[in-house]
Amino acid sequence: MKSVFDSCCNMPQNVNNPAPQPGGMQQQTVTTTVQNPVPQQQQSSQEQQGYHMAYQQQQQPQQHPQQHNVLDRIEEKIPMMAPFTNAMRGTPANTQPAQETSRLESNVVTGQGEEKQSYGEAITRLNMPNVAIFPANAKTALATIRALTGFPNRNLCSKIQCIVREESDIPEVRGELNEHLTDSVSYSFADFEDERSMTSAFMGVDRLLLIAPNTENRAELICSALSAAKVAGVPHIVLLSAMAAMQPQSAFGKQFRKMEERLESLNSPVSNYTIMRMAWFMDNFLDMAPDIVSNNRFVSSWGPSSVSAVAIADIGRSAAAVLATPKNTSMHYGRTYHLTGPESLSGFRMAEIFTKVLGRPISYQDLPREEMKTVYSEGMKLSDWQVEGYLEMNDLFKSGAGAAYSTDVAMLTRGNHTTLERFIRNKRWYFTGQYSPLICLLPGSGRVGSSTLNALMNDSSNGRIRAIVRSETVKADLEAKFQDQSRLEVILGDLENPDSIHQVLQGVDNLLIIPPEKLERFSMIDEAIKTAKNVGVNHTVLFSVSKAFDSTAIGRKFSAWEHVLEQNSYSYTIIRSSLFQDLMFHFAEQVRRPQHQIHHWLGSGRFCPVDARDVGEACASVLREGPLEHHGHAYSLYGPQAVNFGEMAQTLGKVLGYPVEAVSDVTPEQVRATLQGKLPSFNVEEVVQAHEAVALGNDTAPTPDLIKLAGHARTVQAFFEDYKGRFEQGTAIPTVAQT
Repeated sequence: MKSVFDSCCNMPQNVNNPAPQPGGMQQQTVTTTVQNPVPQQQQSSQEQQGYHMAYQQQQQPQQHPQQHNVLDRIEEKIPMMAPFTNAMRGTPANTQPAQETSRLESNVVTGQGEEKQSYGEAITRLNMPNVAIFPANAKTALATIRALTGFPNRNLCSKIQCIVREESDIPEVRGELNEHLTDSVSYSFADFEDERSMTSAFMGVDRLLLIAPNTENRAELICSALSAAKVAGVPHIVLLSAMAAMQPQSAFGKQFRKMEERLESLNSPVSNYTIMRMAWFMDNFLDMAPDIVSNNRFVSSWGPSSVSAVAIADIGRSAAAVLATPKNTSMHYGRTYHLTGPESLSGFRMAEIFTKVLGRPISYQDLPREEMKTVYSEGMKLSDWQVEGYLEMNDLFKSGAGAAYSTDVAMLTRGNHTTLERFIRNKRWYFTGQYSPLICLLPGSGRVGSSTLNALMNDSSNGRIRAIVRSETVKADLEAKFQDQSRLEVILGDLENPDSIHQVLQGVDNLLIIPPEKLERFSMIDEAIKTAKNVGVNHTVLFSVSKAFDSTAIGRKFSAWEHVLEQNSYSYTIIRSSLFQDLMFHFAEQVRRPQHQIHHWLGSGRFCPVDARDVGEACASVLREGPLEHHGHAYSLYGPQAVNFGEMAQTLGKVLGYPVEAVSDVTPEQVRATLQGKLPSFNVEEVVQAHEAVALGNDTAPTPDLIKLAGHARTVQAFFEDYKGRFEQGTAIPTVAQT
């Protein structure tokens, strides 16, 4: 079995930390508040105001002394940048702004995820840090990399360098990441016992995260790494330490305090530091999972005392918040952060929470010291130095040294602080004998369901997947398509049959509900959402529509469903989408006619059409990363361009090689006549109202959400290039259920 992490604490009420000013020549006193077990809502308004001011400072980077040279180099390469770079220096512009046609192209994201920078983004990217993490395959390192490459930190670093000790470590790192969503991750090698290799790996790095290995000589190894970082000229070093450093008389405390003292001694105008002390991990319960599954218990020797355990994911998010700040930001210099959980709980209270979430009695057994020693040495196969360290840590916990908790995680992650109950819900599958969450799509067919299923199946890191479909034909088609994928389960279920939904949602952890286009009973989605909570689904994602349609009948319907979701789920995410680019499939027959004319009803209104494949990848990202990253968020997925129907036709003509003309001569009455008999009468009016909203230009508010979730956003031209054959060949256009 894997060992628990060695960390303990006995923190005074206020810990004063020297925080050097930019350049490191002067120091100021920064106070980190560490609280006794009291409700968080009792924090003083003064303290909260201080955190708010800290965040404002974080969002307003200070001018770096060396930035002038960088701005000069920009002007050499891009003369039109002069008025903007002068503004950053604080000097008036000597030249008139360039004409709009001569500036850099506006930001457009291609199908390959490439970006053409605007003049404003050129400055921003200069301040994006080059981050290195060593060793990159540690649990806390993987959590940090996930946070850096996931929402909302994706694309905030120019490069994320994963430094591993051996080449065999790389697959472990890759297996934990949505690596296809980022171009910034790279790999290099270093050895703690080879200072030269570390110096080489650290060259050119703006921020370095160092994590102590689980060896008896880890203090010496980290000190060697710090010396290498100083030689390499790393400007900012972040050290993951432990709360044990506050108890230097203990074995573990002596090790971690020695690392901290060495780091503090490096502080200079060239090298600044941040220390992040970690409490006992909630994730240690995953090591206890076999005992919880088999014997409905977990053991320790804390006695009745409380512990403020922290989730590793929170540590990763906190470290990412420090690492991803702009290069010239000094707000974290000289700081020591205490990464604890948001609450202090005894083993008995923890057992009660396990019982509530898992639905079966779970007990905490307080073992005598000698029996716990046997568990560590014989059950967990720990070495002698680890056994003694953990026993000493438990003794400190028993005396109450692990009970205090800090608000630092909440400050760094802006309130995204995991309670033990949420942690157990998020990992419920682990404590029921499964070792991957069950992701469910309701339904797993149709435009969005198929795109999401394809994205999930293309990523081997996803575990078990369940697709719910209505017909035997679709079930057979999916099973044939993914016949070599044992992790996919296709089940028959129908929203019109609530009993079937109750059955197929059993054991599901993360659920995506996609309202069908032909839905006659409004209450069906309500019932599905409530059923999901009743059967214990932890995270429910609702696919909704653009908020631009709020004033329409369809907009009001989806808004009502969103409200039901917020009130009836343990954890929820809302994904709102604009119109799909494959709306053009409906006009393929007209395009193939000799006149190449498209007769439509959208007028000249602009909208931001989105590729259904990108929407599927965004949904898959939310389902895979789960509630720890996405709880309570509402995302709006827009394409990267605001276009009208005529411009879409022109783009299609360029791809096909001959002009395609869009003619806006279809009236709402003609639309109604066309849809009658194909959709229920109330659906007809919803479609007409939605199109009228688009025709008025009410859907032109692009957001960065699609790029942050999917990693890219395909343009209209990329869509037409991919589906060129559907518009120039005499093939039948697939239905929505087949796409």
